[in-house]
Amino acid sequence: MNINQLNEDISTWAKKYGLRTICLTDKAISFHLDAYSCYKQKAGTCSLDFDEDKAEKISVNESRETFYRKVMFCRDLFKAMQRSDNFHSIFLAAGDEPYLEKMSCGHYHCNGQHRICVAKHKGILFPFQPQSLKENKYKNCSYCMREDGWWLLPPEGNKAIFTKLC
Repeated sequence: MNINQLNEDISTWAKKYGLRTICLTDKAISFHLDAYSCYKQKAGTCSLDFDEDKAEKISVNESRETFYRKVMFCRDLFKAMQRSDNFHSIFLAAGDEPYLEKMSCGHYHCNGQHRICVAKHKGILFPFQPQSLKENKYKNCSYCMREDGWWLLPPEGNKAIFTKLC
């Protein structure tokens, strides 16, 4: 599916539910993803950067891997995000509704990390409930506070580059 068409579909759907769509590609977002929850952290390359054949070949040897760190996890999530009949369960998951909080350092903190990372990487608009968009003028993000295990996904267009704390 064409990303522009997908973004138009997401915007139309979001308006029906009173949601605000945000383009995440220009946001620096701190994530707490590690080698047990992210294929990129495990293997060094984001699975969304592979073509379908390469991903399938890698997938054959992953039967013992945990769900989140499998090569197909984010790829399947991206496929699901492209279907309008999945929008409600992905973007408004009960009990796990994503939020985005701008911290005093200028970076963003979120939950729904895999969904938000995929949307940022692929240039997909992400719909949030208005009350899920927050600003914290008094606290830096976990990455800037040098909390262990936090990574920063900087605003680098659609290219997912993680920066780890030294």
